[in-house]
Amino acid sequence: MLFWRLIEMLPASLSQPYSPFEIVWVRYGTHLLLMLCLWAPLNPARLVRTARPGLHVVRAVIMLGVPVAFVLARSRMPGDTVMSVFWIEPAVAMLLGAVWLGERVGRRHWLTAAALFVGVLMILRPSGALPRLSWVFPIAMAACFALYQVLTRVMREETTTARLFYTALGAWVPLSVGLPWFWTTPTLPDLGVMMSIGVLGFLFVAALDRAVDSAPVSTLAPFAVTQPLWGVVLHALLRGRTPTLEAGVGIAVVLVAWLVFAWPGRASREGA
Repeated sequence: MLFWRLIEMLPASLSQPYSPFEIVWVRYGTHLLLMLCLWAPLNPARLVRTARPGLHVVRAVIMLGVPVAFVLARSRMPGDTVMSVFWIEPAVAMLLGAVWLGERVGRRHWLTAAALFVGVLMILRPSGALPRLSWVFPIAMAACFALYQVLTRVMREETTTARLFYTALGAWVPLSVGLPWFWTTPTLPDLGVMMSIGVLGFLFVAALDRAVDSAPVSTLAPFAVTQPLWGVVLHALLRGRTPTLEAGVGIAVVLVAWLVFAWPGRASREGA
């Protein structure tokens, strides 16, 4: 989640506006290039060997749906409002974990998701009302992110290397088709920033996949809310922004919700 927050912050350092789709294209292109450099010389078959190619394609397109839904939502409402709606995601992930994976999701899970959502609203302080029907896009973003985790859990017999490769390939190829319509030749420093986003994106997806391999989706879901907390920390360290009292209370609500959820470890037993 720290990597995700850094990915969101880096575009602000670009010298000129670029299409978000160009940034995402470079991100996944860098992800692919990194994997080809690290794995292809030794064992290229590791990148493509799979028994479930169709599911890999579906999973990659769903991951691409996260930035696409964000771009569509961001064109209609402020970023804090988009992310405030998005953080219904833990509840969506818990629901999918229960229905699709048969995970045991109890009252503690739902109360935790509700408390986390309240805490996030206090941290992000969404501005303004939602334009008509625009709420569909951040909800779609939340659904895509939750579905990606569930499919990763379903495919945990596949190698992490193959999952990471197909995730990037399945997102990069569709964007390549539309490249002529959104491409602006970047300066070298801006290309470096975009490729840095790609490296962070690779680390983010790799960490997420390993986490979902290791624990049920319903157990991990509440801890995705680390992302807005990292936002507060990074803004304080890098930009000298002191958190407001409301944001501080929101952080406390999130921390207490995590503590109640994890203590004394019942969440793991319920989700097993």
